[in-house]
Amino acid sequence: MPPTRDTPNLPVLPPFLYFIPFFVGVLLHHVVDGDRIPASALAAARGVGGILVAIGVAINVSAWIAFHRARTPVMPTKPTTAIVIRGPYRFTRNPLYLSLALIYLGAAVLLGYLWPLVFLPLAVLLISRLVIAREEAYLEGKFANEYLRYRDSVRRWL
Repeated sequence: MPPTRDTPNLPVLPPFLYFIPFFVGVLLHHVVDGDRIPASALAAARGVGGILVAIGVAINVSAWIAFHRARTPVMPTKPTTAIVIRGPYRFTRNPLYLSLALIYLGAAVLLGYLWPLVFLPLAVLLISRLVIAREEAYLEGKFANEYLRYRDSVRRWL
């Protein structure tokens, strides 16, 4: 079905594709015993988790700033007016989704929960298939060669 408006027509807002699997993992943690990071490793894990969350938040904020400077909306429900190539977009085409994955991973490790970690690959797969693929098709259709040059010079994730 062709797009009906100037957006990628995403079936769901991207953060939900991370929040729902994380929430399911947390629920399973409370239902199933024994899914904790061992106590002997918990202090180190919490330090690593905190670092991952901090890196994820920093990438997320810098991506929002890059969108603002390019004067294009961050929200995928609004038309994109420019291809953002500055800030973290120099290194990854999807810093917002990368940041959410890092925050997800860091939060699970901070909590010491293993079940959410089981669902992280599912979240990344869903983001790739349901969001990134649609956004890339939208940007290619809207910006043609400008987007193709960018796509060919910067990796999707890292």
